[in-house]
Amino acid sequence: PVIYLLHGFGGDHTSWINRCGIDDLIDSLQADGGLMDCIYVLPNAWKSYYVNNYDSSVRYSDFFISELVPFIDSAYRTLDDKAGRALLGLSMGGYGGIMLALQHPDYFGTVVAFSAAVRTDEQFSALPQGRYEIFFSSVYGPGLNEMERINCHWKMNSPFYLVDSANAAQYKKINWYIDCGLSDP
Repeated sequence: PVIYLLHGFGGDHTSWINRCGIDDLIDSLQADGGLMDCIYVLPNAWKSYYVNNYDSSVRYSDFFISELVPFIDSAYRTLDDKAGRALLGLSMGGYGGIMLALQHPDYFGTVVAFSAAVRTDEQFSALPQGRYEIFFSSVYGPGLNEMERINCHWKMNSPFYLVDSANAAQYKKINWYIDCGLSDP
């Protein structure tokens, strides 16, 4: 099985190791027999939110699905099917895991999202302009104010719109684990 570990905003491909010690945790769990052998992939998504951006100058989702997953399946001895692939992400990575699975439900059997950076229309449109520019302008478009942000690109990359617009039965075939603390905004 392959587990794709998706980092949060401001992190990179080393975040799960340097900030979380995931390598030590995996080694410990495997030594105790509490974890099967898996292939772990730690991609760098920069600040892409794991989606294609508004002007297609950064097509991260396309890269992930069309290049990264096929490369891993061809270069390593994987279980080359939905049941053999999982997405595990934190914050931006949790959002990315949810979005990749919703947009490509035949690719992933399990999604684990910790403190996923998912926002409603109301939350997204109410973000102060400075926060929007820092965190989202490169993905959804610069200079968008309040309700201008709720555009076609936002809707194509909003879990709420995707779940409401798609055949819900396809999402029931994915194992979902979504966790968010009570104090997490």
